[in-house]
Amino acid sequence: MKTLRGIAASILAMTLLSTWPAAASAQAITFFEYAGFGGRQFSSDQSIPNFDPIGLNDAANAVVVRFGQWEICTDAYFRGRCATLSPGEYPNLGTFDMRDSVSSARLVDAAPGNAVIPAPQYQPPQQYQPPQQYQPPAQYQPPPQYEPPARYAPPQYQPPQYEPPRAPYPVGNLPPVVLYDQYDFAGNSAPISARVDNLDITQWNDRAVSMVVNAGNWELCTDAFHRGSCSVYGPGSYRDLGGGMVRQLSSIRPADDGGRYDKGGYIPAPPVAAPQPYYPQPRGGARAIIFSEHELRGANLVIDGDIPNLDVTGFNDRASSIRVENGFWIFCSDAGYRGDCRSFGPGDYPNLPDGFEGRISSVRRAAGPGR
Repeated sequence: MKTLRGIAASILAMTLLSTWPAAASAQAITFFEYAGFGGRQFSSDQSIPNFDPIGLNDAANAVVVRFGQWEICTDAYFRGRCATLSPGEYPNLGTFDMRDSVSSARLVDAAPGNAVIPAPQYQPPQQYQPPQQYQPPAQYQPPPQYEPPARYAPPQYQPPQYEPPRAPYPVGNLPPVVLYDQYDFAGNSAPISARVDNLDITQWNDRAVSMVVNAGNWELCTDAFHRGSCSVYGPGSYRDLGGGMVRQLSSIRPADDGGRYDKGGYIPAPPVAAPQPYYPQPRGGARAIIFSEHELRGANLVIDGDIPNLDVTGFNDRASSIRVENGFWIFCSDAGYRGDCRSFGPGDYPNLPDGFEGRISSVRRAAGPGR
């Protein structure tokens, strides 16, 4: 037996359904079965405590509110989750997380201006855009053809070019030949004014890289006593000795007749019966000068004889540069001509070799003619 409440709900549902088409356009709220206002619809201007009798329980997905503020709930009799809607069109209740879940609705405020949740503006579905036309990949481009590297060609030997001397040779001022131990006339230098049968005694054996010839023609040889491979060089500047002579020079002599140049001019050399070690003849006595600073500067001490202990001169372990004016001198790191000893021939030594600076303690003339 039906209860009185069920009978009343049935009568209400029949009454509403009988007036559905006519009231849909004029009543305060209309529910639609599908999103976008499609499918079955139901309109009312009174509260609906239960959607079950009208056949739309948990089935409404869109709503139009024409008047007042309406509260829609997920359970019957205005319970569960609820949302209040203002006048407007709501094409998709899923926006409020109420898709297929509305079970009751009631008018909570008839004043048209009290908006609680503004209705979102209806946006029609976007026009269908067909996919972009298929673009085939660019035509295959083969990699560039392999080009083998150019065949290696060793640099061709260029003989040294003759260059005029840097300055005319003034007799008594510039030596006829100046040797350098670096390319382009750089590094240490050694003046040569006479034949040297063995450059080893001057510590210039196999050191020369470039050279300036101020006067005369000179024969340079790779072995001592003017043997081995020899070449003749005339006046000029040679940035590179070339011809297998770089750091190979062991003896040098004038190419004319073996003479030498002196303040008075060219002096022919006496005949040589057999190769002998060369000791230059000191002019005006052998003499050397040691300096306390580089580049021949600072305090100095003139040496014209053997000194077994430089301590008595106040110059022990002080020498930083040397000038040898005549003869060959042997400088030693310890007194009594002991320790590390090295020989220095005529010339300027603005910087002493590594490990020898500030260590000279004794000095003596080298053995040889004219000592």
